[in-house]
Amino acid sequence: MKSRHHPTILVVTLLCLALLSGCLDDLRYHVACQVPKTIEASDVIGTWRAEYDRFLNPYADFVPGSERISGIEEVVLRPDGTYTQRFQSPEFNYERSGNRWELLDQASVGPKLVMHDLVYFAHGLKLTEGPLELFPQSADLNRYQKLLTETGTRAERLEVDYPDDGFVYLYPRNCLGNLQLLQMTAVRGDPDAVAPDNPMFARVK
Repeated sequence: MKSRHHPTILVVTLLCLALLSGCLDDLRYHVACQVPKTIEASDVIGTWRAEYDRFLNPYADFVPGSERISGIEEVVLRPDGTYTQRFQSPEFNYERSGNRWELLDQASVGPKLVMHDLVYFAHGLKLTEGPLELFPQSADLNRYQKLLTETGTRAERLEVDYPDDGFVYLYPRNCLGNLQLLQMTAVRGDPDAVAPDNPMFARVK
């Protein structure tokens, strides 16, 4: 006798797969990212993209002027040490080439990219000109505090006064097996909340 439950099983299976897909996508933003064991400048050459969909930073209430933002931001890192930054949205378009970038690999905080004259979009268009005090993400701050306690190794530079310092850091980190570039955040955040606060830059080519 043929079973009459096949359609039901199929529907339930498809629903579970859809939910799992959503969970996996969401998980990418709710786990701590790890410092790569080794990284060279050649590992980050290429185009990186962060997508904002009415994004509001989780600590926006502590940053006057912070607002939701939608758009696509790209940074194109070139072997000659220059980069292009683009931001495209219905309200605002920006593109600039020729600014410098460099890779620092510091024992205290791990590898980071120094992005000279990078425009910071993660708290909305009103704050692209600052002023903001920027920090590493909570997971990196926790890692630094642990190392400082264990070895006394102090960071060369953690905080950035934006835009007065003239640069912003991006942090190459392994997130669920993929190399991403993490942004800085404008609030030190909850040390127990180790998820990245801002959209991460993922390699597109």
